[in-house]
Amino acid sequence: MKAQIRYDPYSHPPLLTLHITGCPHKRQVREVLQKFREDLYDVAKRSISNDVDLPINHEIDLSVFLVNPASPDIDHLLEAIFMAMDSKSLKGPSIMKDDRMIQKVTISKYYPNEATKRDGAR
Repeated sequence: MKAQIRYDPYSHPPLLTLHITGCPHKRQVREVLQKFREDLYDVAKRSISNDVDLPINHEIDLSVFLVNPASPDIDHLLEAIFMAMDSKSLKGPSIMKDDRMIQKVTISKYYPNEATKRDGAR
């Protein structure tokens, strides 16, 4: 998994932007989701901790761009992201104190390679 995280405090509400390559979906084993959470938190500490205190405890908008996600189902991908960001899910430090503070979500996915026979039609 690779990720880039940006925080724009000048938007109202502030905008948290995630660019994630290889996002897991909610039905993967807990260990995968836990590793995803830890990786996202490490990226957030390096990239946005100077702009905002972690965990974020105020209203935000969320923009997500996924490259080669593990599922074509956006709802499963979004739920995995919420689980990784929320302090009440999984273990360890988190990006958000509570995912209920997310006011709006914009999400898109991108598959840069052509579908293989195993993938089926897209």
